[in-house]
Amino acid sequence: MNRILKLHVNDLLVNASDANQMVNDACRHHRPMKVVGGALYEDQLLVMLEEVESQLDWDYVFAQIPFQSVDDVIAEIGSRYFAGFTMFGGFMIKDRYWGLFAYDPATLRSPEPLPIDEN
Repeated sequence: MNRILKLHVNDLLVNASDANQMVNDACRHHRPMKVVGGALYEDQLLVMLEEVESQLDWDYVFAQIPFQSVDDVIAEIGSRYFAGFTMFGGFMIKDRYWGLFAYDPATLRSPEPLPIDEN
């Protein structure tokens, strides 16, 4: 079984924590699911989920990725990977680059979840 979550980009911009919670709640449904990708269509963010046999211990978070060039984006993705985050998609919203990441809180190598620039 699969499912597609549809979030308006303004929901993410206004309160990324609520968007994170929506994805996490969908994955922890009575039929456990995992994120397999994301896409941006006009002002809608689509998050693709697939059913899994047992609940994964992952938390999903949206985070802004600072950038001046593609090399900056690559470096930031690499840095987050080595801190314990896996990226499932990236997209531009209003001149800001965002990523959808997952991490296992039990093995996270960074002391804090990814920061979100509220500006």
